[in-house]
Amino acid sequence: MKRLFLMMCLAMVAVVLPGIAAPIDCPTTGTVATLVGLNPTGCFINGLLFDNFTFTPSATGTGLLPTQAQVSYTLDNPGTSTGTGQLIYGFEFNPNLSVVGLGSEDILLGYTIVAPSLEISSLHVLETALVSGTGSTATVSEGPDCGKTTIGGGCTFLPTITVTPTSPHQDLLGIGPYIEIDVLKDINVTSTNEGGLAGISGVRDSVDLTGTTPEPATCAIVGAGLIGLAMLRRKKA
Repeated sequence: MKRLFLMMCLAMVAVVLPGIAAPIDCPTTGTVATLVGLNPTGCFINGLLFDNFTFTPSATGTGLLPTQAQVSYTLDNPGTSTGTGQLIYGFEFNPNLSVVGLGSEDILLGYTIVAPSLEISSLHVLETALVSGTGSTATVSEGPDCGKTTIGGGCTFLPTITVTPTSPHQDLLGIGPYIEIDVLKDINVTSTNEGGLAGISGVRDSVDLTGTTPEPATCAIVGAGLIGLAMLRRKKA
């Protein structure tokens, strides 16, 4: 129902701005290169539009520069939150980050989540990581994400969530609710001694929803916001 609703709103954009392609369902599996390739239309998970994927890698010392193709994913559609048991929607990434000796590997991953109504209510972050040796770290920090109550509107910056091997799961519950979340995630492995190692093989990044049903008038609001974003992207192009 929610997916159909958002598709109707996106149809408004296509009518007003011909040539704007419609999003598809997010492929069940793939890599970050797959997701970046879907810009600027994005893709759907349970009626949520995921778009504007960005990937910024860096490395030092013995670390190797990460690539989009090495970061694979499967969908939470839905998954179940480790902490709350709630149904959650998003991605389970495998960054394939690993460093031995003196070095680091880092990925800045960003994207936008747009809901058909004010219903994004919690964020869920989980990592699977391994470290050995003094000074070795494997962390995932998300935030400060930007929460919006109107599409393309002003930001409410949310607290940063950080997970580590000793505290691998964190939730940010009861936020908003928001219609749009701009996600910024920093995935990092670092070893500061020659005998150390650090690796991350899993990063879950998902949201849960209030379960509200969109009002008919909401389509006009969503459609207007998407039209504005589409016009801005055309102008930048």
